[in-house]
Amino acid sequence: MIQEAAPILLKKYAQEFGNELTIANEAHKKEFGREMNEVELAALGKYLHTWDITQKIMESDQTSRNNLGPLPRISLGIVALQYATLPANFLASVQPIEEEVGVVYYRDVVATKSRGAVAAGDVLGNEAGGLTDINALDSYYGERTKTETAFDTTSTSYDISLQPPVRPDTIEIKVVDNTGAVKREGVVNHEGKVFGTGFSGNVNFDSGVLHLDFSDTSGLANTDKIVVDYDQNLVQADEVPGFKWIVRSRPVRAHYHIIQTSYSLLSEISLKRRFGRMLEQDVVSDIIGQINGAVLGRIIRELRAATDTYPEVQWDATLPPGVSAVEHRLTFNDALDLAAQQIDQATGAGGITALVVGGKGRVVLRSIGMEIEAKKVTGPFFLGYYNGIPVVYAPTNVLASDEVLAVFRGSNWLDSPVVYAPYLPVTVARGVTGPNVLNQATAAAHAAAVTRVVDKFAVRIRITNM
Repeated sequence: MIQEAAPILLKKYAQEFGNELTIANEAHKKEFGREMNEVELAALGKYLHTWDITQKIMESDQTSRNNLGPLPRISLGIVALQYATLPANFLASVQPIEEEVGVVYYRDVVATKSRGAVAAGDVLGNEAGGLTDINALDSYYGERTKTETAFDTTSTSYDISLQPPVRPDTIEIKVVDNTGAVKREGVVNHEGKVFGTGFSGNVNFDSGVLHLDFSDTSGLANTDKIVVDYDQNLVQADEVPGFKWIVRSRPVRAHYHIIQTSYSLLSEISLKRRFGRMLEQDVVSDIIGQINGAVLGRIIRELRAATDTYPEVQWDATLPPGVSAVEHRLTFNDALDLAAQQIDQATGAGGITALVVGGKGRVVLRSIGMEIEAKKVTGPFFLGYYNGIPVVYAPTNVLASDEVLAVFRGSNWLDSPVVYAPYLPVTVARGVTGPNVLNQATAAAHAAAVTRVVDKFAVRIRITNM
């Protein structure tokens, strides 16, 4: 799956599941205040397609059909609602799988040319394509680059190969020790003549060959380096730096969430007569909410494990003298910015697109202006938006109260720290419990794989002294 395929997939699935996609989009907008994008809708279409095939197989068997009862006949709507009300897309890439053991995909970015601090074959990006070392890549993609050559006290002549063609008037030559301190310096004029302290030489701008002759090596050591900084004229170069995508895969196995509840058939009849609705509808709604909470908990635990890649960012809640609590808590934004900088420096992906907060993080965000709507659900749930960033709350059995997870989740399937790969959508079955046929049972099952992909897209913030 790649982002560019989303419009094509969406067009295909919209013809097959247009009603369910509309239901899901409306439910998502009601729950989260925004419509689903093309990638999210295309993933849901794939999800619905997988379940539609599974449902037809189940309904072809008389025993399964009798046990399923009436609800699975509208189960595509249930699938859509479960997906739409689960804030997984804020935190994870959704890649539905067609079998219990499936495959998720990611990519590496590999250099095709040796240049600067990068060698041909080096991995330029992590599994999502994010840039792993911005400084090294600046010397790879930009004209400004450098060459380092070990100094040898037994030699007074050096031929150093620069990337041709070399732009005149851009060459700087230095001899430095292992601390970076400069021992010798030289310049090159427009004709290619080298003038340095204790050395001379010439450069061929077209071939890139730099020749140096040392007339004075006093004070120099074998641990020193000859460093040449220069601009390659990329506009006139025969080859320019580039990269290629290498698609990789990872096998995953779906794990099941199964919940069962029971109720009396007499209660069902009474509620139907009194309120015009079946108790089973409320039961199913509750079950879906609990399954969503369980799935979200798994995603958050994987995110928490991913944050061990970085040193955590700490924010001290201790009030400085003469500063109010509200004023000081506004400095929490600085901690968020530090977390964003860590993601940016390692991946090239700037910004935070989602937050997961424990109890203390929830208090801090509320005190600095975030509107929080109470939710009558157990487990993790969507809390609201802070400065346009979606925030998910996690109770202490999922995330420590003093921890906040800052997450970057890009707009396509590949820019994500975690993959959520649903296999079996929420499937509802009904039957009797025990010898008393008046006692009814409703059960729901959901199977999905959750796996970490790009650890560098998540940073942990710890709130201290609160």
